[in-house]
Amino acid sequence: MLAEYDGSDNFKRYRKAFLKLLLNLRPEIFSAGKACKIGNSRNYGRFCTTQPDGKRAAAKQNEFQNDFPVYGNYIDEPLMTSDGSTDLYYAHDHLYSTAALIDTAGNVVERCEYNAYGKATVYNADYTQSWAVSQKENPYLYTGRRLDILDGGSLKLQYSRHRYYDPQTGRFLQKDPLGIVPDALPRGQVMPKLQLTDGANFYSYVNANPAYCSDPFGLLRYSSVVSII
Repeated sequence: MLAEYDGSDNFKRYRKAFLKLLLNLRPEIFSAGKACKIGNSRNYGRFCTTQPDGKRAAAKQNEFQNDFPVYGNYIDEPLMTSDGSTDLYYAHDHLYSTAALIDTAGNVVERCEYNAYGKATVYNADYTQSWAVSQKENPYLYTGRRLDILDGGSLKLQYSRHRYYDPQTGRFLQKDPLGIVPDALPRGQVMPKLQLTDGANFYSYVNANPAYCSDPFGLLRYSSVVSII
């Protein structure tokens, strides 16, 4: 999978013809810095192409499944995926959660809704059927993170890089690796506003503010909404 960019870092060409639709739907993502370029590669039974900083995947391919997620500028922004026969495009909400999957004809094939803490309900296009997981084998749901289906489907955990998050309970399974002191403070200063950004509970999610915040690294909340007040 190869992408080409001009001298101004603007997208020029992609080998896969189906990305032409993506250009028509969202041309702004291919302007300077918006679409991921191919960087380093690592192979651990699964081929993963990442950005040079190693933090964000531009495309991935499982050796047993021909899925090709293409990512945007945000760390968890899948834009398009293909299983080798069907091309699907993502629509997101303000938290970068998957709101819908759209086919190449522009038809919604699957919709996703969430409770406050990310427990997903997946619907077909006209809301006549519902499931707890995607029927299109889409693992990227709440806040764009991957949902791992375990124990025969009875356990659904969101992989948040440094720890796992349980959308059913709205809590992390492991305590915050940063503790209450995320940064070394000079001369022993006490700065509660920084030290307790995510609250005193080491397992809480975004300090009980999931409507506006996300935690892509499992370390610290980030606001997904810019206040104008």
